[in-house]
Amino acid sequence: MRQVTGRRADVWNCPAGLLGDVRGAREVVMEAASGREVRTTIQVPVAVGRTRSEAEAALELARNQLAWMGDAGEVGIVGTLDEAEAKVSWYRDQGVDGLTAVLPGSRQRPDFIEAYGELAARF
Repeated sequence: MRQVTGRRADVWNCPAGLLGDVRGAREVVMEAASGREVRTTIQVPVAVGRTRSEAEAALELARNQLAWMGDAGEVGIVGTLDEAEAKVSWYRDQGVDGLTAVLPGSRQRPDFIEAYGELAARF
């Protein structure tokens, strides 16, 4: 499927199961694109907090609600705002052009929403 995407699509959205090796998965797409530009996006769990305790609570919620995406602690944009910013930068270094954030607990925890907004404002 990644070869077809590379040959025909303008954007490839990396599935959650490949986030651990997004660079390698992206290389397959780019090789098939034969020099044609194909943007790379990801759908990724985001669990951040303004304090360490908020960040830990957000991560616990993400692990419970988003287990289908893999271990949020491994592939997600998680932690304090500075740690999350570093993970976004890491994904950018892997060739990711954009992301769709999956935000656990957004209805139950307005403090998480405020932290998500603060992270987004950094970019």
